[in-house]
Amino acid sequence: MTNKRNFQRTWVIIGYISSLFGGFMGMIIGTILVSAKKSLSDGSIVYVFNEKSRKHGKIIMYLGSGVLILSIIFFMNWFFLEKILFGRPLK
Repeated sequence: MTNKRNFQRTWVIIGYISSLFGGFMGMIIGTILVSAKKSLSDGSIVYVFNEKSRKHGKIIMYLGSGVLILSIIFFMNWFFLEKILFGRPLK
């Protein structure tokens, strides 16, 4: 049980870090945390991660989406202002 909890905690920590710095990778990890399921030997399907980890997964997905959108907006504004408006050539 402790090993499983450490595994889940590790994925949550990696998800937060990657969503803050990468955006897209955090969205992928958040989606995995929220939706990963497995089939048991009796045929029932259960979630791989517990409820707390799945809640963190939703937050990670939203955070990663926000970071990705802000990164795209920032790049588009930087490109427009620096390269097009002020006429500085691309290197």
